[in-house]
Amino acid sequence: MNTFTRHLFAYSLRGILGSLAVCVLMAYGISSIIYFTTEFVYLTEDSSLYTVGIISGNIMDALMALLACQMVMRYRQHWLPQRWQQYTVVMLVTLVLAGIMEWVLWLVLTRAGGGQLPFSAESSLPFKVSPVAVAALYYFLWERYTQMGQTISDQAYQLLQLDKLRTKAQLDALQARINPHFLFNALNSIAGLVTLDPVRAEEMTLLLAKLFRYTTSMANSPLNSVHEELDVVRTYLDIEQVRFQERLTYSVQVAPGLEKLQIPRFLLQPLVENAVKHGISRLASNGHIHVGIARRGAEIVLAVHDNGPPFPDEFLPGYGLQSIQEKLQLLYGAQATLSVNSQERKQVEIAFAGHLLTTTDLTHGSNPDRRRAPGPAAAGVAA
Repeated sequence: MNTFTRHLFAYSLRGILGSLAVCVLMAYGISSIIYFTTEFVYLTEDSSLYTVGIISGNIMDALMALLACQMVMRYRQHWLPQRWQQYTVVMLVTLVLAGIMEWVLWLVLTRAGGGQLPFSAESSLPFKVSPVAVAALYYFLWERYTQMGQTISDQAYQLLQLDKLRTKAQLDALQARINPHFLFNALNSIAGLVTLDPVRAEEMTLLLAKLFRYTTSMANSPLNSVHEELDVVRTYLDIEQVRFQERLTYSVQVAPGLEKLQIPRFLLQPLVENAVKHGISRLASNGHIHVGIARRGAEIVLAVHDNGPPFPDEFLPGYGLQSIQEKLQLLYGAQATLSVNSQERKQVEIAFAGHLLTTTDLTHGSNPDRRRAPGPAAAGVAA
């Protein structure tokens, strides 16, 4: 039957003949319905049993065909692994059940008619082909529907998996790149400190190794806890502090209960790097960066402030901010936004709809800041 349906609508001799056969059967079936309907309309009162017999017989035939199909559908995987076995059982069971019900109906109508009926039992035998054909056709359509549904489900699942893989690949590409300028500056600072201050050179080397360990040892999940992300930020700023020395101080302020929230990996570090590049590096002294994470109404806000020069009026985001925007779009769509503000207070912030962020089991708190100058809370972000 699969071969038949595959060639049914093909522009070939086989397809044309198959389509013709289907159309003939449909025309014959519709004509039969019209014929029997008109016969019922013009039947006399003496032939009412004939009407009852035809209608009742068709209902019983349809019921038996459906019952046979349901039985095979339920037990086919255990008892009938082959398709030909399934169709054979469907037709045989339908024929037997329809025959039994026809015999019962015949007895009932015979008693109701006083032993006389307008038709004989032999005249109804050719009609026993009808329930068998109905059962085979119904089972075929159900089988095709099941196969189509399974195919659609498999394709949808494959598309979903491909979309997840594509998203994961894009996220990996976005978070796998460490700014080469940062690495270049860090290595130059280490080289300069080797002879002047070996202790600080060693400290900076260890911090750089720790930062790279974060980038290579993360789990497959694109999310990380706020606590871990702040650890990355502190490590990065410790490295930059060795380079800038007293020109850079920083502070971190997190509202209670938010350190367990899951946020995208390497979401804060590019913001802090942006603050160093466009703010602290342009100050001769007293540079300060503040990282604030808090609730603002129904939102969770991550804000990074620096006291460097304000952003230009036509500020064009670099790779770091662009990667964050793309990451937020991939994971949250329009329910997470990134904004740059330098009017009242120079600040870059990310706002999430509060229900987006889940929590993780975290048994340790954030390490306290060491040797950090206190900084003001980020504007618009309550501690």
